[in-house]
Amino acid sequence: MAAKLLAKKDSKVLTMLGAGPIAKACFRAIMTNLKHIDTVKK
Repeated sequence: MAAKLLAKKDSKVLTMLGAGPIAKACFRAIMTNLKHIDTVKK
């Protein structure tokens, strides 16, 4: 997954762009793989 490879290891904030079911699916996938995220901005 690109987010896991490209994100800094100490990242705490996720910013999402997009709408609809694809964005929701991407959000779920990212949060499943990046357990250290504690803030989401949209």
